[in-house]
Amino acid sequence: MKKNSCIRIVLLTIILLSTLTYCKKDTETNIGKLSISFYNHPPKYSDVVLYSMENTDISICVLKLDIYGNAEKDLNIGNYYIKVYSGTFYSSIGFQINPGKTTKIYWGVDNGAEIQE
Repeated sequence: MKKNSCIRIVLLTIILLSTLTYCKKDTETNIGKLSISFYNHPPKYSDVVLYSMENTDISICVLKLDIYGNAEKDLNIGNYYIKVYSGTFYSSIGFQINPGKTTKIYWGVDNGAEIQE
């Protein structure tokens, strides 16, 4: 009888410890990706400036375009705003970064911005 109760206590302890120490792997991320591209990419000395929507007076960074007028940046989730400073007018646009997703912004033939998710 004493053996049975001892075995039960050991089994309960093992079950209890295994459930308490089980950790589900955290797969959520707080990072998303921004991808921008231009149909008629701006001249070499133009700036694509990224702002937080909460403060459009202080820039977060300046995105460097490749020779094809494309750029990518990993960003924390949130609301952002892009202004393009160039000799040619390009419309500014606000957008949202979602976790684990890529937000694509495309400036088309009319130099207007379009969001593609």
